[in-house]
Amino acid sequence: MERERDRLNSAPPDTARLFFALWPEPAIQHAFEQIARELRIECGGRATPRQNIHATLVFLGEVERALVPRVEALAADLSGTRFELKFDNVQYWRHNHIVWTGADHCPGALDTLVARLGSALRKSEFTIDERPFMPHVTLVRDAHRPPMEGRAAAVTWPVLEFALVESVPREGRRVYEILRTYALAT
Repeated sequence: MERERDRLNSAPPDTARLFFALWPEPAIQHAFEQIARELRIECGGRATPRQNIHATLVFLGEVERALVPRVEALAADLSGTRFELKFDNVQYWRHNHIVWTGADHCPGALDTLVARLGSALRKSEFTIDERPFMPHVTLVRDAHRPPMEGRAAAVTWPVLEFALVESVPREGRRVYEILRTYALAT
């Protein structure tokens, strides 16, 4: 734990750990927080704090701070449309002890947004995480056991915007700070 805390706090000051995400409004964050608290009781571990609840779109990792305005501008030039995302299942990743909720259906507008972000970043020679996109929200970390089979989550999230977020080390943990939001068209 101490080594992890040191690693979190050792990022060079001239870089920013960045990702694009869907960032829910407070009522949606609250709904996810309630589910996370219930799952923490059931599975052990640490529930994701309300203020950190999000769905990652594209993870960039460490980016030179001088390049952050370029990342912001790339996203500002993209177009996308609003959509609704329904989180309806609860899953467990055994390899990293994470309990998460996912969407059985990924709206076309979301797939398009992720593809456009990835394409624009690659064209500008940014390195991004290339794992296949799967809409999900992390609810519990360091879970001691998986949730009950068939556990459901019922959160419908009207997505109106996306955000560029910085993951900042603070007191041995990561907090997420929104650098800029981007509205999606109606």
